[in-house]
Amino acid sequence: SPQYQWVWEDLKRLNRTRTPWLIVQFHAPMYSSSKHHYMEAEKHKVDMEPLFYEYGVDLVFNGHVHDYERSNQVYDNLENPCGAIHIVVGDGGNHEGPASAGANGWVQPQPTYSAFRETSFGVGELT
Repeated sequence: SPQYQWVWEDLKRLNRTRTPWLIVQFHAPMYSSSKHHYMEAEKHKVDMEPLFYEYGVDLVFNGHVHDYERSNQVYDNLENPCGAIHIVVGDGGNHEGPASAGANGWVQPQPTYSAFRETSFGVGELT
């Protein structure tokens, strides 16, 4: 697709000596254990995750899901020390409330790739 070509060309040009951290951001998360959004972006993951892995993406930031979740390093649904960390920061508030509120809002058991998940309102700060 044109989007894939654009991302691929951008990643190919990247000088990792000058850019030691590779951070990608897009809307819907590849990894979310919210029951309402679990595997929602599976097609996007199948298409883009191998490219991110090949070029050593370090962090992937997403929104869309109205909660907070951080993964361990993951690739293809398994913990992988060469995979990216995925962070969903969609907990800034909305009129619907948190996506995963209540005990039944999260996929159980918690997937091994999922390091932390939270439903309270918040914001993300990268330091």
